[in-house]
Amino acid sequence: MLALFEAWLADLALKATARKGFEEQHSLNRALRVNGTRLRLVTRALDERRFPNGKLWWEWSHGSKADVFIIHCNWVKSNKKGRLRRDNLWFLDEHDQSCQAGFDPFEAGCDRRCVPVKHCAPGVPCAIVHNCAELRGWHPRARQLANCSTEPAASTPARQPRTKW
Repeated sequence: MLALFEAWLADLALKATARKGFEEQHSLNRALRVNGTRLRLVTRALDERRFPNGKLWWEWSHGSKADVFIIHCNWVKSNKKGRLRRDNLWFLDEHDQSCQAGFDPFEAGCDRRCVPVKHCAPGVPCAIVHNCAELRGWHPRARQLANCSTEPAASTPARQPRTKW
């Protein structure tokens, strides 16, 4: 098994220096093709409700955090950290140096849209949404973190004054 990870890391290093923009999954696939038969790996399909990929989690919204073992953040080309942070699934500190002390992914009973994140980049704190109108439909915890009051009422069109004909 160690040979598989060594081959994967070597491929990652080679592709990372060769050109900008590579995908880890392709490196893993190449490492498995080289080493898979020798290692006699046994594979099984994972239950998508317990191990959803990014597309299932963020676009189809099946299941809840309580039912999931891990969310594989693929199918997301950018802002992976932001999406994980938004749903309170990013357990590292602001600078991604260590685990947050007392981290609770279920804080305030929130399952999704828990942190008012606009965008995140690796190694730096996330930009937070401060426009309360943008947080309509988010969990109350996110609204609280953005210093917003209660959920705003749905906007209604202004009544036009009656015109006498």
